[in-house]
Amino acid sequence: MLPMTWSGDQAFDPIARDATGRIIWQQSIGRYRSAVGESRTIGPHGVTTYQVTWNLRDSYGVPIPPGTYRITGRLIDGRMP
Repeated sequence: MLPMTWSGDQAFDPIARDATGRIIWQQSIGRYRSAVGESRTIGPHGVTTYQVTWNLRDSYGVPIPPGTYRITGRLIDGRMP
């Protein structure tokens, strides 16, 4: 088992990069994180899923041009006991 605890309301941070690898959008940029936490325990071969909607704008609200983008994500501030 892998217990993890997050100190804020965003445990997962999606990131969109353009074809050159430059970050175009990152959900955590400019977003206030509350102090409300979250805990999850992931068992052997376990999976956890996060769903995100991206409005095809950059981190500053500007519409992005047509192109190829790579979406990745990272866990934020997860602490293991």
